[in-house]
Parts: sequence; structure tokens; C-alpha cells
Amino acid sequence: MKIPIPPFSKTACDDATVKFVFDHIRNLGLCAAVGAAAQWKYQHLPGGSFRHPELAVVVFLGLLATWLFLMNMTHGLERLRASGVSRKALSFGALFYSTAAVSIIFSILRLP
Repeated sequence: MKIPIPPFSKTACDDATVKFVFDHIRNLGLCAAVGAAAQWKYQHLPGGSFRHPELAVVVFLGLLATWLFLMNMTHGLERLRASGVSRKALSFGALFYSTAAVSIIFSILRLP
């Protein structure tokens, strides 16, 4: 009996492609973790004289998470574009990053 091979098997066997995909998924997770740390810190701000320095940490973590996400997205889309993929595949990549951004924001803010 012949086992059917999925159409993406050639891509899945390429080490560089698999590393690229997993690196970007891992980096999105790191962005989410930094954003979640900012959200947690914001929910646990102390009162008194320590509030303003702690708020600065929250802002820093939020900006860091945003910068990391944008850097990851730009790198991923640029690598896709440089590899010569179709415009449709590039649009799918942009949709993936947009969906990831919205999902991360909703999960951090715990919106329904």
C-alpha cells in the first residue's frame, strides 16, 4: 500500500524552511510573553511613590513587545518576498501576522 504524501512534504523536508517557520512561531510567543508581563505588571501596580517607576516599566515592556512583534513581522514578510513567493502567499503571510497580532492583543487584554 502506498502512503499518500502531502503536497507540502518537499517544503517540510527542507531544514531551512522548517527552522524559519518555527523561529517565527517561537518569536511570536516571546512577543506575547513580554506583552503578558506588561499586562500583569499593570494589574499589580503598587500605590504611593513606586507607582510611577513601575508604570514606566509597564510602558517599556509594552513598547518592547510591540517592537519585537513588528521586527519579527517585517523580517518574515521580507523573507517571503525575497524567496519569490506569489503575491497570494505574501498576502497570506500578512494575514497570518495580522491574525497573530489580534490574537495576542485579545488574549493579553482578556477581551471576549
